[in-house]
Formats: sequence, structure tokens, C-alpha cells
Amino acid sequence: MKIENSKLEDSKLWSNIFEISKQLFDDVDALSEDDKFPYGYDLKSDSNTALHTAAEAAGSIDPRDHVWQLGQVRSKLFGLKSTLKLAYRVDILQANPELMVLIDDSIKLIDADATSAPKLIREWHKLFENPPKTTNQERL
Repeated sequence: MKIENSKLEDSKLWSNIFEISKQLFDDVDALSEDDKFPYGYDLKSDSNTALHTAAEAAGSIDPRDHVWQLGQVRSKLFGLKSTLKLAYRVDILQANPELMVLIDDSIKLIDADATSAPKLIREWHKLFENPPKTTNQERL
């Protein structure tokens, strides 16, 4: 986790999920009304939640929150991939290998980011173990 991105668009994870969501919304909107309910709702909901939570993770300054949010995004991406595979299998949507690769790449980004989390969380806790004394604390 690096707190150097001052713009949401600088987050590679968020950008990937934005592209996934954009494509899925277009695909779902093209579905028949009968197919929109069982698949369209899940696809739009999971992609929207993943996008929103990726934005929260990108904006988080607390590594504990960041890791939790990444876990939520990862979970939604797995759900999204599962629903997509089923929709492809029953011929509700036309298979889109590029979309599946983008989902896999996003999961890899999360996994790479999460591996540095324990060290960052330990460093975060050290900041609060021995905080600098304030004027009021010195008087006591």
C-alpha cells in the first residue's frame, strides 16, 4: 500500500475494475428482460460494489482498512467471475476472454498488494505505541 496516489484514476486496480464494470453494464443492458433479472442484477451489483470498494481502498490511509477493502474487492471479483462463467455457459452472454483476463489481472494486483500488508500494519501500530509527548503529557 502506497499513499502516493492523489487521483483515483491513478489506481491500476480501480481502472481495471472500471473497465470491467463499463463492459458489463453494456453487456447487461443488451440482454433480454427475461435474462436481465437472474444474471444482470448480480453482474451489475458485484461490479458496482467492487468498483466502489476499490475506490475506498485506493483512498484509504489506514493499512488495516485498505487490506479489508481489498479482501472485499477480491471476493466480489470471484463472485463476478463465477456468475460470468455461468452466463457464458448457458449462452446468456457471449464469452469475453479479455474480460476474464482483466478480472484475473485485478485479482493478481490485489494479491501483490496484500502481501505487503502485514509489514505496513506493524509500522502503522508502531506509530501509536510511543507517540510523541505533548505539552499536556509532559506536565503530568
